[in-house]
Amino acid sequence: MPLFRSRSAAGMSILGLIALLSCSSEDAPLPPPGDRFPPSAVRDLSASATGDSTVRLYWTAPGDDGLDGTAARYDIRYGQAPLSDANWESATRATGGATPLPGGSPETVLVDHLARGKPHYFALRSFDEAENSSSLSNVVLGIPGLLTSDSSWWAGFAAHGTDGYVFALAREGGLLAAGGWFHEAGDVPADRIALWDGSSWEALGSGMNDAVYALAFSDGRIFAGGSFTSAGGADCRRIAQWDGAAWAPLGGGLDGTVHVLLAHEGGIFAGGEFTTAGSDTVNHIARWDGSRWRALGRGLDGGVYALAVFEGDLVAAGDFTASGEITLSRIARWTGVEWVALGAGIDGAVRALLAIEGDLVAGGLFDRAGSVPARNVARWDGSTWMPLGSGMDGPLAALALHAGRIVAGGDFYVADGFLCNHIAVWSGAYWSPLGTGLSDRVKALAGGETDLYVGGWFTAAGSVLSPHLARWRD
Repeated sequence: MPLFRSRSAAGMSILGLIALLSCSSEDAPLPPPGDRFPPSAVRDLSASATGDSTVRLYWTAPGDDGLDGTAARYDIRYGQAPLSDANWESATRATGGATPLPGGSPETVLVDHLARGKPHYFALRSFDEAENSSSLSNVVLGIPGLLTSDSSWWAGFAAHGTDGYVFALAREGGLLAAGGWFHEAGDVPADRIALWDGSSWEALGSGMNDAVYALAFSDGRIFAGGSFTSAGGADCRRIAQWDGAAWAPLGGGLDGTVHVLLAHEGGIFAGGEFTTAGSDTVNHIARWDGSRWRALGRGLDGGVYALAVFEGDLVAAGDFTASGEITLSRIARWTGVEWVALGAGIDGAVRALLAIEGDLVAGGLFDRAGSVPARNVARWDGSTWMPLGSGMDGPLAALALHAGRIVAGGDFYVADGFLCNHIAVWSGAYWSPLGTGLSDRVKALAGGETDLYVGGWFTAAGSVLSPHLARWRD
């Protein structure tokens, strides 16, 4: 059917129609098409725990159309995993949400009936009167019961910390050994090594003449490794043993720095920058059997910084790339006869290992594990490398098992997109912070069922004064 039956039906000439179509909207406004413009997404959402079961959210109000006007309502949701478009519908909706204020106004709402100590991730969407929805806001983390001071979580060592860096920690029963570069532990003179019994420090003889980087308990003795050449006045090249009364050497010692010690199979394994043990060539890794040093095959061609026992075998990691003609990539397994690769290995430095529930976790400074992207932390299941979340924005220096969970420490700030400040805990699906973290890098961790000891460069744990040593209480 023609648009116009005739000039009379249209009530105008062709020239009149052209004039109408070309006139300005001010001369003849068209009907409004309906509200098709959603509010802007909130991008400054933040969260603060305010009690044992509450978290307060803060943000700037968007408008009705973009940033203009006033939105009609908010949809605020939370869950114990990071929120996204994919899991939004299954997230819990907060009740009693805020009534929107004009765009640009500060908004706040209190979310209650939350589980104390559990991580809760929050996000929101804004809607206008036509039910146009904004995109998802930024996602934030709140932990009910974690107050600003962290005082109920971080137990600081304000009067019992060390006057210098802590590089190594080891636990046995109620005892904690700490090593590093310090001269006092609390008010006790203690050169580079000390023993904590839960309430006070004890010096171990006159200590060492240089840094301690590694510690291990075995058969009622404390073994220490580092860059020192004297322990308690005795000639002890980079490794020594404390029998409860005095320091003693392990054979002729080692010719380079020791970075890691591990008690296993009735002996002590040492890894580091050395190439000889006593008079024997060992190339960066060796075993003390109680009477002499023994090489592990042809050793490794670079520094060893981490050791673990995985499925009954020793695993070493660090900076090496080969053992003799066997190509390796920073991590390898000792079969008792030779060193073998773990898949394609890791493309950067490894500084920490942790064996847990059939998996081996590696941390350090790298981008890939095997063929998969893995930012500074990865998991080996016996046949395949996999990432752990999206990783960290800086290197890991330590891994530990605490209350059944993996804890990572290092020189990072963000893990899985969330601010963690040098320490994070793996939930099984994502990384979360421990309180508000530490003021500087973490170098050592010693886990347990109820508390976690942390050592490093920091001087505060959360807002609690804690020079170089802190304790996290669950």
